[in-house]
Amino acid sequence: MTSETPSPPHARTVSLPLWVYRHRLPILAVFGGLLLAGVLVLGYFTTRVVARFDGRRWDLPSRIYSDLYVLRPGDAVSVAEIQAKLARLYYQQTEAAPERPGRYRIDKDAIEIQTRPFRYPGHDFAGLQFRLTVAGKYTDAEGHAYEFTESGDAILPDRKFAYEVSLDPRAANCELLQSHPEREPGGQNRVGFAWTGTKLQLFNAKSVKKGRFACEAKPFAVLTPQ
Repeated sequence: MTSETPSPPHARTVSLPLWVYRHRLPILAVFGGLLLAGVLVLGYFTTRVVARFDGRRWDLPSRIYSDLYVLRPGDAVSVAEIQAKLARLYYQQTEAAPERPGRYRIDKDAIEIQTRPFRYPGHDFAGLQFRLTVAGKYTDAEGHAYEFTESGDAILPDRKFAYEVSLDPRAANCELLQSHPEREPGGQNRVGFAWTGTKLQLFNAKSVKKGRFACEAKPFAVLTPQ
C-alpha cells in the first residue's frame, strides 16, 4: 500500500485592486495626512513671506523702474532730504568730484551728483553730472535783498561773509550756513536755514555748548526766491 505525500498549500494570490479596496481606510488616512501637512507647510511659508514683504511690495520696482524725482531751480529741498534720497538709491558719497555714475559729493554749499544712465522705452538716457546749491537771490517781506552766490558768498542786509553748508548733523538742531574756515579763518557767522514750501527761512543760531549750536524757534527772515 502506497501513501501519497500531501502537497503544500498554494499561496493565495490577491489582486492589487482588491488589496487597495480592503486597505482603503489606512491608505486614505495616509494621503489625507500628507495633504494636510503640505497645506500647513505652504501656509507657514506664505505667512512668513507676506509678513516680510508686506508694505514693501512696490519698493524694489519703484527703485529700479519708476523712481522719478524732479528738481527745478527754486524748488525747496534740504541737504538731508537729498542725502536720504541718494542713499535709498545706493549712491556712494565720495571726497573727490564724482566722475563715475552713482556717485555724489557734498562740496561746501552744494551737492554734486553723477547720475546713472538708464533705458526707457523708446529712448536711452545718458548719465548726467550736475550741481545742487542754495545759491540765488531772495527778498524778505520788507523788500530787503539777500543773495547767496555760487562762489560761496552770503550777502545779507547787515553783513557779508564767505560761507559753506555745515556737513556735521551733530553741530546744530538745524541746517547751518557757517563761515568758510579757509576763506574766513576764525569767522563766527552762523545762520540756520530751512525750506517751508517755496520760502527760505533764516534763523539766528546760538551756541549752547562747545561745538554745538541751536537755532531759534522763530526765523528772523522769510525769503522769497527772485
